[in-house]
Amino acid sequence: SHGMKLVLPALVRATADESWRTKRSSLQLLGALAFCAPQQLSAYLPEIVPSLLAAVADAQLDVRTAAQDAIRSIASVIRNPEILT
Repeated sequence: SHGMKLVLPALVRATADESWRTKRSSLQLLGALAFCAPQQLSAYLPEIVPSLLAAVADAQLDVRTAAQDAIRSIASVIRNPEILT
């Protein structure tokens, strides 16, 4: 959880990469980080959500699937009642 400030911005930038493999991998890591450090991830939600939404509309099926899985993972650890509704 201590390195999240360094890792998250790089992962968010990687979701806009030209290579679909890089996008898919960064989305998978974002989904996995939801369970490792949910509090740190919640602080970056305003930066993460637009990237996830853009990836859901990607032309590559693997990227879209990874984005949907990441959204589900992140949403499953949210405890804020205002966001849950």
